Amino acid sequence: MEYNKIMKTLKIYSHINKQLKSLDIQCKKIGMNTVAMIIDRDFHGTTSYVRKLRYIYGKNYNLVGYSISGILVGYCIAGIVSKNSKKIGDIGMIHISEPMRNLGLGSLLCFIQYRYLMESKPDFLYCEIADKTGKILNIIQELNFTNSNNISEKDGHPIWMREFISEEDRNTFIKQLEDAIKTRLIKISNIGDQIHAQAALLDVDNPDKLNFKLEAKKRINNENMNSSLRIVPFYGFKGSKIRLARLPKDENTGYRIILEVIHIDLIHSNKFLQDNNINRQFIISIQRSLRKKKTGKIKITTYPTWDISLLRQYALKFANIGEELLKITI
Repeated sequence: MEYNKIMKTLKIYSHINKQLKSLDIQCKKIGMNTVAMIIDRDFHGTTSYVRKLRYIYGKNYNLVGYSISGILVGYCIAGIVSKNSKKIGDIGMIHISEPMRNLGLGSLLCFIQYRYLMESKPDFLYCEIADKTGKILNIIQELNFTNSNNISEKDGHPIWMREFISEEDRNTFIKQLEDAIKTRLIKISNIGDQIHAQAALLDVDNPDKLNFKLEAKKRINNENMNSSLRIVPFYGFKGSKIRLARLPKDENTGYRIILEVIHIDLIHSNKFLQDNNINRQFIISIQRSLRKKKTGKIKITTYPTWDISLLRQYALKFANIGEELLKITI
């Protein structure tokens, strides 16, 4: 995207965030690590489809998300593709965490992304309707999309579209979008307390609020170590301060247990690991912070095994180790 278009887009976000600031809500560009955190927390899935969309869009993609009092509550990826010499704007995926739905956040995020796409002067806007609730259809009908009578090649979902035949047509749509954004902002401002109460439900496994060792051990004893789930989480999620989980199985060697702690003092944590011979029993991985070289992330992983009893012992031991490592986080 050209520099002046980027600057216009940043002004769009700035204008919206000024109105959301009083509610401690922020709409911002995010990266794949942030998407991974949301996906892992909400349904323990992977980022593979979002990464595929990013590859399809190439450099012409935009990934934005919501943060409410520092709690991540959703994301949306959109981009531009070319087909038959026509420029097509597309929202590839939107996800709003379940407690935050029906509050106007999803539609606002769609409107913001379409406003972003309009900076590229598309010939069409497409929307593939995979949502069975009818919410996405309601949003695009509000924007005067029409059924193209085509279906997606991969999934067979109906495709709705909005065509632009002139610059005047695009400007009319931009005005429609900006009016829709204003309407949603008013609605969100009127239910600020409800939005914050719902967001608090997503502040799960926060070790500052919930005792890590006690909660992790309770879940370890209750969980099925041999579960068919890809990941069995005991505490936390990818990207949170501390995370303890059983990893996906390796068909040839078995399961592993993983403990991750971020924002940790690497000097003191290394000493703790060495003094307790933990570095000799398990696989240790250290990732230093780019800004603060003495802090970073520590990942401890067991060697794979099929022994379910041993896996449980490892997990319980990691709960004790994690409790000590939490004491030296920054």
